[in-house]
Amino acid sequence: MHEQVFLLCVITLLRSASGIIAIKNCDDCTLASSCNAINDLISSKESAASNQLKEAFCGFDNHNLPKVCCSMLSNAELEGRNPGVDSIEGHPNLQLLPETCGVHVPSKLLGGLTLEPHEYPWMALIAYGIKGGMQFQCSGTLINERYVLTAAHCILEQRLAGVRIGEFDLESAADCRGMEPHLMCEDPIQDLTIEEAIVHPDYRRNPTFNNDIGMLRLKKPVNLTFENAKTICLPVSKDLQNRNASGINATIAGWGISDIGYLHATPRATNIQIYTQNQCIDSYIWTEKDIEFTNKLCAGTNGRLNRIADDGGPLMVEGSNNGSYRFIQYGINSFTISRRDSVVPTVYTDVSKYMKWILDTMKP
Repeated sequence: MHEQVFLLCVITLLRSASGIIAIKNCDDCTLASSCNAINDLISSKESAASNQLKEAFCGFDNHNLPKVCCSMLSNAELEGRNPGVDSIEGHPNLQLLPETCGVHVPSKLLGGLTLEPHEYPWMALIAYGIKGGMQFQCSGTLINERYVLTAAHCILEQRLAGVRIGEFDLESAADCRGMEPHLMCEDPIQDLTIEEAIVHPDYRRNPTFNNDIGMLRLKKPVNLTFENAKTICLPVSKDLQNRNASGINATIAGWGISDIGYLHATPRATNIQIYTQNQCIDSYIWTEKDIEFTNKLCAGTNGRLNRIADDGGPLMVEGSNNGSYRFIQYGINSFTISRRDSVVPTVYTDVSKYMKWILDTMKP
């Protein structure tokens, strides 16, 4: 109810001011009611919110509903504030995220896409009940011993069967190398049941997976002493949340898992570049859909790389975390729309924009 009243005030404000403020020209002019960043202004001072809304005003649609440049409202430099960052400082649930996280053991293999066991030990496979058995159709990431982070579309209205941690070769009962008597096997996999499936309250599948983020709380904690079971870091500091990811290299990893199963028995990984928001918009303009890229990232890819990433899997960036160089999850694989005659980037949920929701939702 609070949000609805605030949005009504937004509409009234912009209509009353439309004759005296300049109309902005931007690439992401969208309905005010569809801009998630407006919700961040609810807790701000009225004068600051009004000024930001006026600055972002870009006209009306055919139904006389106001539109705003949504990216201007999510810019951390406006009014010197970033609600998402400020709101998690001192958050009591920060202690639920391990200090040691995102430790990557590089492959001894030079080049190529193939991985060795436990290179990305936070990768979690999500199992679903299907006719005749069980199938992995999404993946996620382990963020502490009880929670797996994934996409909302991997959770909502799905027959969730459980989570597997520590998997490497999907077609082998045990991940072993060598021959007897020198056979070396990895730590065992951990199959865990789900205690609670949590979807972001504002998730909308149509038209384009807005707020596509969710978490799975496991009934029992994962044994993190195993080498194939560790956690990934999240962007919790101001520096990590305010980092401009455009143009930097990120890593994707996975088995090529989707609702039709997996493409690779063992996981693959590669580097891709994160696009600017304008590049994202240009890449999808051909769809003629009203795609809102606020709270989303997209990263360049091609047909081969699309066959690596899993639905719900991570977009990872190397960076400093608590003074150490670690892998930090910036994105969750959300969707892509194929096009025969050109390369279309994959769209990811921007994890940095949802840190408060993640921490608010977690419990010991």
